[in-house]
Amino acid sequence: MRTAVGLGVTLKGVGEHTRARGLLEDALTGLVRVLGEDHPDVLPVRDNLGIVLRQLGEYRAAESMLRDTRSRSARLLGSGHPRTRLTTEALASVLTATGRPFEAQRLLARIPRRNRRGTK
Repeated sequence: MRTAVGLGVTLKGVGEHTRARGLLEDALTGLVRVLGEDHPDVLPVRDNLGIVLRQLGEYRAAESMLRDTRSRSARLLGSGHPRTRLTTEALASVLTATGRPFEAQRLLARIPRRNRRGTK
């Protein structure tokens, strides 16, 4: 599964979003089956899949995935954790792309200051 995730992330990085989606969806299904929905190792796969969905223009699916992932990440790791911050930034990107920049700004403003660009 790690190989599928790695390849999916690589494909995402080179713009092969459709292929990346398939690999990430398969990896997510397998990881959830083995580790459970709330395992921290599942969070990055969900993030990457949400970003791929955004790149494919599937904004509703991307928003749903990223909102759920952000909620899980905040609960499991804390709202100030770098993983939660990355998910929040990805969600803000979806909100901006769908014409909701003010909602995106409000979301980003809630990121704890100590984790924004290394400031405390």
